Amino acid sequence: MGSRCSCGLQAWVAGVNLGAGCLHVAQTIAMIVLLQTRFAGQGWWILYVDGVEHPFRMAWLLPFFTGISGVAALVVWWRTRRGMQLRKRRRLVNTVLWIEYSVSSAACLWVVCIQCGIDALWKLLLESAANVLLMYTGYRSELAMYRANKAVLRTDPGSVNLQYTVPREALAWFWFGTALFTAMFVPIWYYFFERATRPGVPDAVLVIIPVITLLYISFGFAAAYYLNAFRLCAFKEPLASRFDKTRLTYAILSFSVKSFLAWFVLFGALRDPRAA
Repeated sequence: MGSRCSCGLQAWVAGVNLGAGCLHVAQTIAMIVLLQTRFAGQGWWILYVDGVEHPFRMAWLLPFFTGISGVAALVVWWRTRRGMQLRKRRRLVNTVLWIEYSVSSAACLWVVCIQCGIDALWKLLLESAANVLLMYTGYRSELAMYRANKAVLRTDPGSVNLQYTVPREALAWFWFGTALFTAMFVPIWYYFFERATRPGVPDAVLVIIPVITLLYISFGFAAAYYLNAFRLCAFKEPLASRFDKTRLTYAILSFSVKSFLAWFVLFGALRDPRAA
């Protein structure tokens, strides 16, 4: 029963990633065409490096992070389908996902920060570095969980009666990531409130920051579910099934975050080139 459930979930993971990958690639191409048509040869946002102004068009970050996410989703689809066909023993760690998020999520944060008025290069690079470290905490928490339960998984990965261990190392990485996430978004909200009080702030900014923050927080709840970080319930399902449900949630959230941010900012840029 457990094995059939796990295979069914893997098929869902593969299918959702295939759909997300194709849609990401399609919208990446569409955005490149729109941007090339609308902004060809133009500078855009002013980025400050050591007090010196440099023209930089933020809107080109949009097809960058959707394109990377599309390729990564297709890789996950291929790897998942291949693993199911070969019936390979699984390593319950989202390595491809965490590498992709380190890059694509950093690009998303650049867009969010610029929308808030954070335009100093060193601040943007600091947010990017914090994002890479945040993704590393996600990777290390999954790795610790897998290592602690490797022997159990080899014995009978489909049994619902097995007692899985949530090691302290996994929880330590999770809570460190939670603290890091908070530290990353405090300055974003500070600049957001500061800009929101000024006259003429675009309505898009007032929508983007709260929505993106809530979606980012949702990733944390998905990770907390996998690790049972809040100790709300005992494990009553195969660890592989719990892992696949988390992967499925990540895929849906990732597509939602990047599609919402990309098109919301792009439409704003097309309406008002100064906001691009």
